[in-house]
Amino acid sequence: MEKQTRIYDPIHGFIELTSLMKQIIDTEEFQRLRDLKQLSATSFVFPSANHTRFEHSIGVSHLAGKMIESIRKNNPELKITDRQIELTRIAGLLHDIGHGPYSHLYDDYVKGPKEKDHEERGCKLIREMVKKYNLSIKKTELSEIISMINPKDTKRKKKTKMWNYQIVANKVNQLDVDKMDYIQRDCFYLGMKCSGEYSRLMKDVRVVTVGNTKQIAWSIKLQYDIFHLFSTRYRLHKTVYNHPKVKAYEYIIIEILQTLKEKMKDFSKTTDSIIYCEMVKKLREKLYRRKHPKFIGEFLFTNPQTMKKKEKIITTLTKMNEKIPNFIFQELEIGFAGSKSENPLKNIYYYKDESERFGFKIKPEMHSFIIPINFTEKLIRIYSLNRNKENMEEAYRNFSQLSQIYNS
Repeated sequence: MEKQTRIYDPIHGFIELTSLMKQIIDTEEFQRLRDLKQLSATSFVFPSANHTRFEHSIGVSHLAGKMIESIRKNNPELKITDRQIELTRIAGLLHDIGHGPYSHLYDDYVKGPKEKDHEERGCKLIREMVKKYNLSIKKTELSEIISMINPKDTKRKKKTKMWNYQIVANKVNQLDVDKMDYIQRDCFYLGMKCSGEYSRLMKDVRVVTVGNTKQIAWSIKLQYDIFHLFSTRYRLHKTVYNHPKVKAYEYIIIEILQTLKEKMKDFSKTTDSIIYCEMVKKLREKLYRRKHPKFIGEFLFTNPQTMKKKEKIITTLTKMNEKIPNFIFQELEIGFAGSKSENPLKNIYYYKDESERFGFKIKPEMHSFIIPINFTEKLIRIYSLNRNKENMEEAYRNFSQLSQIYNS
């Protein structure tokens, strides 16, 4: 039996690594993840949120192994091999390998129009790593790993409805080990209470038949645990990831990244530390001295009635912005599904008991008054770029005018 390396993780305890996984970790490409913060600009507001995509990736690998091991136990007819488990763990290990500096900020505001997003960049990089380091991964196995990381690719769309492509990146309902790890890990480093450690979700997962497909499903008894997972994710987006001051710092970081992007060739291989380089000394000073845009206020839209006012407020804001360039605004969408338009809770598959081989969906709001019908909200945030007294007074006057539209 192969001797495995053990490392200690504060979230999951001891994690065992196979020799192939250790070989992948001990590469320049994977070690780069040590300098990519998991929560991007959040640490400027929440100082303890300094954990990185390095330890998150190892955590996802661990949970991927735990989940497929549970499926092997609960579905012996699938005849899952040790090698399949290792390949699934490698997919979890490499799922974030393609991120650029400041992760999603890079993809959303900096990368060029012809540049691929982080999933596609990651898949390309994985292919290169297998060849560069002569990794013991066959061509068919490499295809499996890539499909587990990025099943949404046009050539692999059908695979999104196959159970083995729902463990690391679940495109059916977003309930995957990536989220299970980062929700627990982010809460831990932020000092927030987490709704659970999801051990029952890992233990009671199984594969069921839905039509002519095999889907991952959970016991109907776990529907409230699943709701708590998504509600905790919402709370993190609401109070941390999209905190008004975090978003204000992002304005400066985006400007730094865009400035540096013009001066560097292979920018996607750089890390978060790039924002502290001498080439952007003046912008860097803004970060150090907290000279970010000043948050003025926000408007929340959660139902059809308030949504009608949203366009009117945006029209008014656009006109104000033309007259007062220092008065800026941003639109955000926060919910159980991030910026996705579909309620993930409606796409979870369940089974009634262990002997049941067929899965089914439920209407989540019909089982508890606590589970809401609405699953997303939209925000308009107002900022002032100039902090002098005259500009701030004008900004608050304009916000007061917009509030009258919102409250009418």
